[in-house]
Amino acid sequence: MDEVKDTTRRIGCITYTKAAVNEIQYRLSRHLGRDEFEDKFDVGTIHSFCLNNIFRPNHWRLDAFRDGFDVLTPDDERYKELIASVIDEHSLDGRASENFELLFRGRPPPYNITAAAASDYWHQLEENNYIDFNGIIYYAARLVEANTFLSAGLAAAFAWLLVDEFQDTSEYQVQILDSIVSHHRTKFFIVGDPGQSIMSFAGGRPDLMADFAAQIDAREDGGLSGNF
Repeated sequence: MDEVKDTTRRIGCITYTKAAVNEIQYRLSRHLGRDEFEDKFDVGTIHSFCLNNIFRPNHWRLDAFRDGFDVLTPDDERYKELIASVIDEHSLDGRASENFELLFRGRPPPYNITAAAASDYWHQLEENNYIDFNGIIYYAARLVEANTFLSAGLAAAFAWLLVDEFQDTSEYQVQILDSIVSHHRTKFFIVGDPGQSIMSFAGGRPDLMADFAAQIDAREDGGLSGNF
């Protein structure tokens, strides 16, 4: 906090759940006061970080979203209707509806969703200018890869990025972080335990934590013995 206090730069706090986001925001607002906290901290999930800092300001650079977009959450009726139509069109088991949230481009689909059904699902999202949670990460990574000035802007904006639950980070998420690292302006603090990785079914890759730590020449002699 002292490093950024008298500068235009900020601290990004990326965690895995909304509950953790709320807890961090509560503690910071009590410690700093709401005005200073909101000015200097960007606290959110990886999806909100990518949506607010990459995708939303730059969606027009992608042909599929040139005219705008809507984020479809799993409880959105439009999301449920789209999935129902794909299940019907491809004669899938109705229970497959629970696994569409696990679809990642570039990875095999869950056992009860065919490759053709997955492709149809993504096509229908784009046709209707919809984006799901995993699509936010995917398209943010594409934008950063195609426009290096975007990661340069993020590196200029954030003096620190703190990333929790790194053992469940996906390759697209690391691709975004790698692009920020390349500008040598941002410091990182990552927390994770490969032995507690529980999101491999959703694209999480614990091996990426060691690779990323080596890339940023991180110290690895720290440990957390409890929940603080």
